[in-house]
Amino acid sequence: MTKNIILIGGGGLGREIFTWFNSADQGDINIKGFLDTKVSDLEKYKIKLPYLGDEDIYSFSKDDYVVITISDIQVRNKIYMKLKNKVNFANLVHPTSIIADNISLGQGNIICPNCIISNNVKIGNNNLFNINSSICHDSIVKNNVIMAPYSVINGNCTINDDVFLGSHSTVFQNSILEDKVLVEANTLVKGNIPSKTYICGVPGRSFPR
Repeated sequence: MTKNIILIGGGGLGREIFTWFNSADQGDINIKGFLDTKVSDLEKYKIKLPYLGDEDIYSFSKDDYVVITISDIQVRNKIYMKLKNKVNFANLVHPTSIIADNISLGQGNIICPNCIISNNVKIGNNNLFNINSSICHDSIVKNNVIMAPYSVINGNCTINDDVFLGSHSTVFQNSILEDKVLVEANTLVKGNIPSKTYICGVPGRSFPR
């Protein structure tokens, strides 16, 4: 059965998601259009995707499925919490990614090209795993987490809600990141990181946000 997918967010990330998944060999999805607070000029990027309004005025049908293509964690969470009991959320998994058979996957997640998700990984809702990101065995990624390109979570880690992992960052094995941790690009994270911490460097240095 074909799913009608609506992208919430017509900016740069929305364009990328559309391009990757519209060109993939996935006959079971149809990207119906995008929702945003303003009309994005997608045509100048040669993307012909209908503007459907915004999530407050659009009338969702029972056959619509939603993914949030916005990179601002706070905005993503606000939209998800507003819609989670009102609409269907889809998982978009790109066919070039390597996904173990025994993972647990919630709803509203986007797994972009060339990701690797290993054995016994548990994933919550409304997460974005950008290109070439990896999650190793027995890790837990909760809700509204963004992994930027080439970021890595090693084995037996727990990543709590609203965490951002910058490009090429690495979370060392057996680490725990509490809510709202922000990890800078090219940073090595090790140990238990308290909520609302900013981390940068190799090894990572912690600063309150």
